[in-house]
Amino acid sequence: MTADNSISIARLLPPLASLDQSETDFIASLFESVWLKKKEFFIKTGNPVTKVAFIVKGILCRYSYYEKGHKIIYQYLFDNLFFTDCIGYFLHLPSFTNIQAITPCHLWTIPIEEIEALRNTKHTYSHGKLLYSFIVRQSGFASRNPAI
Repeated sequence: MTADNSISIARLLPPLASLDQSETDFIASLFESVWLKKKEFFIKTGNPVTKVAFIVKGILCRYSYYEKGHKIIYQYLFDNLFFTDCIGYFLHLPSFTNIQAITPCHLWTIPIEEIEALRNTKHTYSHGKLLYSFIVRQSGFASRNPAI
């Protein structure tokens, strides 16, 4: 990840403004820049939940189908928001919803394993737990997991 990417990631995470350069570089190295085309899926129903994403630019839709093919839209997702399929994540089940780009989207993604590692961070990179907390609260995880 380049220095510019480190700066961009640090700006996405206002509570972490006091990060030193090594912490910023470390956290930035966990993210990957991803571009979705219009109508491309971030995740489909039934697939494993493997990543959380931050929307830099674009609009996505979280939805599913229920009996007789009726589409239920749960949420539109906009810029400056972390998201994933929270139910699938916490229950360790396949995704319950589709998350699809409505417009071309620029995302920063982070693997679930890296988020879990941040939660368990001890002394090195002391902001790891703060980052974890920020991501899960903004993603709506906290409403599903009161222990956070």
